[in-house]
Amino acid sequence: MKRIALALGLASAIVALTIAPGLAQVYPAKTIKIVVPYPAGGPTDLVGRTLADALTKALKQTVIVENKAGAGGTIGSDSVVKSQPDGYTLLLGLMGPISIAPKISPNLPYDPLRDLEPIRLVALMPEVLVARSKLGLKTLGDVVAYGKANPGKLTIASAGSGSLPHLAAELLKRETGIDALHVPYRGAVPAVNDLLAGQVDLMFADGPVVLPQILGNLLVPVVLASDKRLPVLPDVPTSIEAGFPAIRSENWYGVLAPKGTPRPIIDALDKAVAAAMTEPKIEEIFSKQGVYVVREGTPERFGAFLAAQLDKWGGLAKDVGVRVD
Repeated sequence: MKRIALALGLASAIVALTIAPGLAQVYPAKTIKIVVPYPAGGPTDLVGRTLADALTKALKQTVIVENKAGAGGTIGSDSVVKSQPDGYTLLLGLMGPISIAPKISPNLPYDPLRDLEPIRLVALMPEVLVARSKLGLKTLGDVVAYGKANPGKLTIASAGSGSLPHLAAELLKRETGIDALHVPYRGAVPAVNDLLAGQVDLMFADGPVVLPQILGNLLVPVVLASDKRLPVLPDVPTSIEAGFPAIRSENWYGVLAPKGTPRPIIDALDKAVAAAMTEPKIEEIFSKQGVYVVREGTPERFGAFLAAQLDKWGGLAKDVGVRVD
């Protein structure tokens, strides 16, 4: 019986090896779907649709976007986990549902490191710390000095408890030692509105969320939580330049597939994504939105990046007591 089982196992392995190259040769044979786990019209949707257009050209096959929003991006992410691992349903992964939710949502139906195959990191979107115009604080040094001199007086808005803006604020507090009150909102829009109205003092936000207000001189850009400046905000210093290199908060975007997707298909997609990210149109669109294009990488490097991000942000969320049921 053992010999029969061994023979069957070897036969299966040989079949898999002979089929795998064929998969790469015929893939893709039909339309590919990228699930964007957030509503249409936002920054994530823009990244997804820009990438889909570039991949259509690189793969010579139609690539479409399906918006599947809900539960902070976890519904759309879970739908990809449960999809066929054939390369025709992909996920535009990002911070919330992949790097934060697994550590704070005890009932999450998936484990991103176990249930998804990393393909490639494509973009980074640094968080910008902005202040209400009448606060009078223009630099990170100003914020730190004021926060230490006035414990508990500063208020920092966020798009919600457990969101990246919230955790970026907690990172700021931890690294600078200031005491500030976190004020969570149900989304970025009401938080920005109250910031403009002077109801709160500060807020971390994705660049596209506050760029119009910054360029219109309605909000003061204090610092960019990154290691290099943005072309769209050339005068805003980075956290490294401000003397606090550990205050680095960047949303990320990457392409993932369901676990079990054949390696030849993963490699074909990796090659196509790499080609797509060299398109000048990608650079133009992303740059205007405050997004960096990531051109170097491999599935393995993206996998290591995902593990590190989950440890950093998920760990911080647990440390500050964030919990989502």
